[in-house]
Amino acid sequence: MHVTPTTYVYGDHASPYGDGYADPYGTPGMVYAGDGYADDYGDAPEDPPSPFVAGAYEGMIEAGLLVAFALVGASFDAKIEDRTGARGFGAIAGAGVGAAVSAGLARGSSAGWASGLGAAAGALAPLVPVAVAVGMGREAGTKTTRNVLLGSSALILALGYLGRRGTK
Repeated sequence: MHVTPTTYVYGDHASPYGDGYADPYGTPGMVYAGDGYADDYGDAPEDPPSPFVAGAYEGMIEAGLLVAFALVGASFDAKIEDRTGARGFGAIAGAGVGAAVSAGLARGSSAGWASGLGAAAGALAPLVPVAVAVGMGREAGTKTTRNVLLGSSALILALGYLGRRGTK
């Protein structure tokens, strides 16, 4: 860890040579530039992970949720087929719900829960054509169903990207 001492502080008053601060006990301490604060008896806080490592952790969580929900959804394939006559939609529905949960948690924890609910709702939008196909009793593997689902997913994807323009 690389830290650079900038100023010493004493009691509750910073030295006139910097904008330091005292530790909670009023004992002399040292302010470190950029990495946080370390008193005379401890270490500075650890550096945050690199953007790559942070992204890798986020990817593991998102993919883990997606796979877990897809497997849970696949376990409902037989029940969906018995009720609707449609086969092969359990894993698709499970993956869609997993993506919604993942998007909602990720966005909600960083940008607020209202934004997280919006992200979850947006992630559920591609499941609307899937629900229609299930309601019609179509099989996921037929060419027509696959093409309709692919086309509607592409349309929803395009609407999502076009709708983001100017929303920062």
